[in-house]
Amino acid sequence: MELNICHLYPDILNLYGDRGNIITMKRRLESRGISVNVDECSIGQPLDVDKYDIFFIGGGQDFEQEVLLRDLASGKGKDICTAVEEEKVFLAICGGYQMLGQTLDDPTGSESGRPQTLRGLGLLPTRTVFSEQKRRAQVKATVAAAPFAGAELEGYEIHTGVTEAEGEPFAHYPDGGREGCVQGNVFGTYLHGLFDTGTLTEALAGWLCRRKGIDPSTRPSSRWKSTAASSSTSWPTVCAGRWIWTRCMPRWEWRSAEWNRDFCICTGATARERLPPPWGWRCGRWAMAAGWSSCNF
Repeated sequence: MELNICHLYPDILNLYGDRGNIITMKRRLESRGISVNVDECSIGQPLDVDKYDIFFIGGGQDFEQEVLLRDLASGKGKDICTAVEEEKVFLAICGGYQMLGQTLDDPTGSESGRPQTLRGLGLLPTRTVFSEQKRRAQVKATVAAAPFAGAELEGYEIHTGVTEAEGEPFAHYPDGGREGCVQGNVFGTYLHGLFDTGTLTEALAGWLCRRKGIDPSTRPSSRWKSTAASSSTSWPTVCAGRWIWTRCMPRWEWRSAEWNRDFCICTGATARERLPPPWGWRCGRWAMAAGWSSCNF
């Protein structure tokens, strides 16, 4: 049982920690005994679209999109369009969402320094117009797109572009407003941290498994908990997106989840256990001990 994930431009489009979405998905699948391979593909690197089950592209600075769109126009974009025709799955957030649309218009040069209109990949029926006003908002939404309809989301938006979408929305705000866009198996959204609540993560993991002929009902294993609990070198305490705060004797320090993933004992949205004082309660979803947002594993 194996699933393959391609992370596009992670060295450029990871300004808001969107790599955490990949780590989240990998953990959820691995806890079910499913092997997950994550490959990164950036500027100038070839892309073998036949290898992957899902493609992910995150968000970054708007001015970087011009460079990336040139790379896509050099040939990689055709490969991606072929993958979409073959019904491969694409999940795009923020800047990645904008680039999968029809056009990106900067009429005043607020992002690029000169007025211009960039052509996107045309995989979503959207048009984005940049302005000097930036949207910053903590939001809740409910996924409207099948097969994830009904999944509750809680994340944040931070972007200058205003995107008009003609297709089906990815989600709805509590007031009924539309968020994001979906066309076929291409999903675009502005929401960072969309896997934090766990419901969308589970729905996506199950859907990917079914597409690959893997039984999605496989029970999560307990190996992450036992591996971490046996460690005598580090006390794992809190996961927050791509970061883990650990107590490494004799001082506190930040470590990347990628470096320290073996010590992470967050096992899911319902897991809770008592850590030795003074760390207090830690649950799989909420990092209550430190007041941070959520655990993605």
